[in-house]
Amino acid sequence: MKIEPLISEERIQGRVRELAAELAAKEMSHPPVCLMVLQGAVPFARDLAGHLDMEGKFEEVAVSSYLGTTSAQRNPVVVGKLPESIRGRHVLVIDDILDTGRTLDFLHRTLVEQGALDVRFCVLLRKDVPRVCDVAVEYVGFDIQNEFVVGYGLDFQGDYRGLPYVGVFCPDGSAEGL
Repeated sequence: MKIEPLISEERIQGRVRELAAELAAKEMSHPPVCLMVLQGAVPFARDLAGHLDMEGKFEEVAVSSYLGTTSAQRNPVVVGKLPESIRGRHVLVIDDILDTGRTLDFLHRTLVEQGALDVRFCVLLRKDVPRVCDVAVEYVGFDIQNEFVVGYGLDFQGDYRGLPYVGVFCPDGSAEGL
């Protein structure tokens, strides 16, 4: 197995600061409940929160869509329950990656059904792949090609989350076959 570096720690931290400035400028009128998607978005949400100077509550939600594979399964599910603080509030979902759009579409529908006033999205990475579900994402850290990536919260079967950078996961030692 090999990890090919894709986005350095320095580039990530610089972009997180830029996203925090964008969020602070656009979200100040209605401080949202910031809902981070566990576990992959934790480092991103933590670093983003460290640069934000706005009121707002940080909550978490666990959504499963990979289940030990390198491709998203068909139907994401909430693991546990959604925080009750979303009812009647603006919600900003912070996630690690947008690929098929299923997870964010599922969260959008579910949060609106649970009483969120509106739902916006902030993702660290957006893959250049056809979307199964069309989801508007207001804040994007980086656009990437269709490669399986790990690091900075993203994992493969629980491994590699702690890398301070994002890298392409090459199970056979090369980028071929991803």
